[in-house]
Amino acid sequence: PKGYYANFTFGYESNNIGKYLYSGVTFNRTWFRRKQFEYFGTKFSMGTFYHIGRKGNRRNNTNFERGVMDIGMNSITKLYKLGGSRVRFFSDINYTIGFLRYPDDYIDLDEEIRGFRSDEVRGNQKLSLKLTQNTYLPYIVNGFRFSFFTFADAGIIGSNDDLVFNKDMYWGLGFGLKFNNDNLIFRTFSLRFAFYPKAPSDFRSFKVLMRSEKHSGFVDLEPNKPQIIDYR
Repeated sequence: PKGYYANFTFGYESNNIGKYLYSGVTFNRTWFRRKQFEYFGTKFSMGTFYHIGRKGNRRNNTNFERGVMDIGMNSITKLYKLGGSRVRFFSDINYTIGFLRYPDDYIDLDEEIRGFRSDEVRGNQKLSLKLTQNTYLPYIVNGFRFSFFTFADAGIIGSNDDLVFNKDMYWGLGFGLKFNNDNLIFRTFSLRFAFYPKAPSDFRSFKVLMRSEKHSGFVDLEPNKPQIIDYR
């Protein structure tokens, strides 16, 4: 999947708070380096509401509110030989920030650090990096293929009153096995062992997870129904 994707969304909202106009833009680009056999993808999204009612009860001096901006880039390397196995590397970096949000609006690191779940780690902006190594093993047992993987995830999150690099950082490190069988409903699932050096009080520093896996690595170029840009 390589090429461009551009989407412009305009809409109108009326609720018990007021009336709003919405505008959002998304632009994704992917490309493939044939000689190096490497894939790259970039994405950019930005959206906001504009209050068209009276200003008497406005919390800010502007009519704009509930804004969000999301920027990201990822890459997939070619397959490298390692004896009878093959190795591939994945990387994914993403930055999200909300502006003029409601007081109870927040984002977390649940999607950025694999296996991480906490109600304490919240903020209005975040920067994340995911690194993954997959080693595809040359074995097939009753239709199952196997791969060994390691990963390192990092996330910085906090309020948007300062640079994101001055916020709290969290980590996730781990390894595991993936099992793939095209004859099953859930074709790929994994057994994952993860360690979190800086765990909040409502989260354990070590976890073992068995879960289904989605195919990842590609920036989406498929058109979707009109919708607002998610703040998550």
